Amino acid sequence: MLAVLSGASGRETFRAPPSNGRTARFPIAQETTANLLLRGLPSEDYALLAPHLQRAELPLRTALVEAGTPIDRVHFIESGVVSVLTDQEGGDLVEFGLFGYEGMSGMPLVLGVDETPHVSFVQVGTAYSLHLASDALKDTCRQSQTLHDLLLRYVHTLIVQSAATASANAHLRAARTPRPLAADVSPPSGRGPARAHASIHGAKCWPSGARE
Repeated sequence: MLAVLSGASGRETFRAPPSNGRTARFPIAQETTANLLLRGLPSEDYALLAPHLQRAELPLRTALVEAGTPIDRVHFIESGVVSVLTDQEGGDLVEFGLFGYEGMSGMPLVLGVDETPHVSFVQVGTAYSLHLASDALKDTCRQSQTLHDLLLRYVHTLIVQSAATASANAHLRAARTPRPLAADVSPPSGRGPARAHASIHGAKCWPSGARE
């Protein structure tokens, strides 16, 4: 099943994620993974995850998380870049976060939420991941508070990154907008139209709260 989003410039089509990965005959050794989250786990926590992990190749534009759809798998990225986007009014896709081998998909699960209004997909090249079923991750988090705490800190880091991205976009927009003469300054109650002001990997970027 393909995740399809309509935008002002046309339809955005993403690849379906692999239905099944290769289950390792033996658990994948912690020191062999390139994912920093998995490598940073205490060995006893990694041992809880290891029996569930599968390796997957994720071609460009593979959707790892679809908007409004229950998250069924979590990918710990080993290489490649994944973008996190939101679908704005009018169908514009807005990128507000990205991660690579330091991160994971399915962050809402760590917060006890099974779906999200956001989309995550492979943005640059072919990605590789170790992935597992969402239920397996949730069960493991219930068994290990240290694992859950580490993933919560990662989610917090991504929130901070997203806020920095929004701030950078706002500053970029301000730098590209000519300053009006004093006589032309609109009152605070003015409602002038906002315009898309930047592009990251082809996705429009808007300052927080902006609407076209």
